[in-house]
Amino acid sequence: MATVAIAVVIIAALIILILLRQVKFVGKDEQLFIHGLTDVEVKNGPGTFLLPILHKSSYVQTATTLDPIEYQVVTNSLDGKKRVEVGPQLLFLRAYDELDGGKKTAISLKATEFVRLLDCQTGQVRVEAGEQGKVIPGPYEKFVDKEGVRSAIALKCHEYVRIEDKQTGSTRVERGEQLVFLTGHEEIVGKVFKAVEIDEETAVLVRNKREGHQRLVTEQQVFVPRSDEEVIEVRKLIKLADHRSEERRVGKECR
Repeated sequence: MATVAIAVVIIAALIILILLRQVKFVGKDEQLFIHGLTDVEVKNGPGTFLLPILHKSSYVQTATTLDPIEYQVVTNSLDGKKRVEVGPQLLFLRAYDELDGGKKTAISLKATEFVRLLDCQTGQVRVEAGEQGKVIPGPYEKFVDKEGVRSAIALKCHEYVRIEDKQTGSTRVERGEQLVFLTGHEEIVGKVFKAVEIDEETAVLVRNKREGHQRLVTEQQVFVPRSDEEVIEVRKLIKLADHRSEERRVGKECR
């Protein structure tokens, strides 16, 4: 009888030990991942969970804390699709989810800054400009510019800049005073130029790049060429009265 009692106690202890090993205690910031024979099951804490008798493996993992200015890219390992989770939140993963890299900080823009983001799936470029505290790239977006955030072009009242759309080849001219933000595929052509002040003594020779003809601009103004024009040279005009005075002076010297 004593032997039977000992055997019963041993069996009971083994059963209790097995049951305890099947029980998982999960905290409020933890998740239980259960890899069954054919599927994956996720249990979010807090809670006490009993594991199935037949399963491949199980483990407890701490959820990811995202601050208000943080985000995390998550990839589904079954279909490869990505999504972005934005803080603030305690990020609990779904079945087959994997963290794609670490947590990232949202882009903060000043009033004079902009950022261009290219969607690698659609080819579309998104431009965010001006003061913003929380710009979040999409799961398939990357920076168009290697420097990421760029400064707008600050034009003074006597300045202008030529801008070309690299996708269409079209150009435009922007004159100051203003802040110029580039669109999706635009880049500056050359540098920022100073406008020409045309007065009684100054003119500008301009060439039309489409048709090739030239014109001399003499009307008094602060001159900025059109998008299809380029400045050939700035010329000093000789007044007729001055020219005649010079002729008289030369004539007297020759006598």
